[in-house]
Amino acid sequence: MLKSIKSLIILGGLIATASTQTHASWIAFEQLPSENSTHESHHNSAGPILADDFIGYLPAGQGTVTKVEWWGTASSSDDWELTFHNHNPANLTVPNIDNPFSGGLKHMVTAAGMDADGDGIWHYKAEWNPQDWKIYLPDLDWFSVANISSGWEWALADTPTIGGQIFDAVRSTGGVGGCTDGGPHCGPWQSIRGADFAFRVTAVPEPGTILLLSVGLLGLARCKRISKLD
Repeated sequence: MLKSIKSLIILGGLIATASTQTHASWIAFEQLPSENSTHESHHNSAGPILADDFIGYLPAGQGTVTKVEWWGTASSSDDWELTFHNHNPANLTVPNIDNPFSGGLKHMVTAAGMDADGDGIWHYKAEWNPQDWKIYLPDLDWFSVANISSGWEWALADTPTIGGQIFDAVRSTGGVGGCTDGGPHCGPWQSIRGADFAFRVTAVPEPGTILLLSVGLLGLARCKRISKLD
C-alpha cells in the first residue's frame, strides 16, 4: 500500500512538472557571436537585408516563439524589422518570399542594444508579440533582422550551441513581382558563402504535446503496477 502511495506521489510530481513546462520558455535555437561582420542589413525598398536558417529544438517537438535576440554593431536607430520565413519548397537553400501564401511573418519592434563587456558586439532582444510563429521539429525556418536605418551590421557566429543549422546565410537586394510589400524580402536571395549570423530564439512548448507526455507516463506506471500484481 505504501509503495502504491509513493508511486502516485512521484507520478503526480512528474505530471505537475510537465504541466508547469507549458508556461516555461525554452531556448529553441542559439548561435552566439564570434565577431562583427561587414554585412549590412537594413529595411528599405531595395535592402540589403539578411536572413539565416535554423532548426529549433524543443523537448515537446513544437512550440510558439516568444522572444528573439540578435548581435551586431551599434545601431543608429532602436527600430527594427524582425521576420520569420518558412523554407522555400522549390529551393531549400533560401527563404520563401514574404507574402500571405508563403507563411512569412513580420513584426516591427523597438530594441535598444547593450555592449555589456565592451567588445564592440551589441546585444539586442525583443518579445515576439503577438505570438504567432510556431516551430515544428525538424522543420527548417529562416530568421531575418534589419535595422530601420542604414549602417547596422549583423555579427558573425560559429556553429549553433542549441538547435541545428544547414545552409549559409543569405542576402536580398531587391524585390520581384508577387510580393505584397514590395520590399527586399521578395528576393532574389543570394547565398553569403561561409557566413552565419548570431541570434537566439526562445519559445514555449505546446501544452497539448506535454499533456500527452504526462498521460503516457501515467499509463506506463499503471502497466508496471499491473505486471507486478500478476
